[in-house]
Amino acid sequence: MQLGLIQIRIGISAGQGQVDTNVYGNIQNAHSAGLGTEVYMTPLPYSRKTGAQQFDEMYGGLRNGNINVRSVNSSVAWYSNNTTNVDFLNSILSRASQYGLSIGIYTSVYDWNKITGGATVTNTMLWYSNVYGSGVTNESPADYSDFLSFGGWTTPSVKQFAQFETVCGVTVNRCAVHVSLYCSCTININRHKMPEIKAE
Repeated sequence: MQLGLIQIRIGISAGQGQVDTNVYGNIQNAHSAGLGTEVYMTPLPYSRKTGAQQFDEMYGGLRNGNINVRSVNSSVAWYSNNTTNVDFLNSILSRASQYGLSIGIYTSVYDWNKITGGATVTNTMLWYSNVYGSGVTNESPADYSDFLSFGGWTTPSVKQFAQFETVCGVTVNRCAVHVSLYCSCTININRHKMPEIKAE
């Protein structure tokens, strides 16, 4: 199996949502090895910083590290209040749009409904997860046959179908990206109009 893409997490899930400075070298090493990279942001809603401030720090840090960013994927630990969650996510999506970046959201139908109360989103890509547990024996089908529309998405960009598997001596999550299978997840890069989530 050939690894063509790698995903690199930039946020630290502690404190006030600071940027992990190891990411610059990791991205440069991946590039030197001929691998494409995707940025994965883990913002902290419980931080004193807004989602937009955390996005600014992430984006500015990458730009200062001579990393050209075209898209960002995001995963978040959320409040129990749907409106607060939607507002926080909108601040990130709005800031990404101001920079001309596309954005992908990693979630499942269950998590999305619990976090946003079934809000709809436009002009974002979906990376959804459907795994039955860890390891090869707990994979879901490596296709989109199990996808049901939710949150305004009618078509996903990526599906995570496996987690914590060993491939070539490395522990990975496996995803289906369109028709190709990769060891780590990515989202195609496209420019979109300003995304907005609307609570229903």
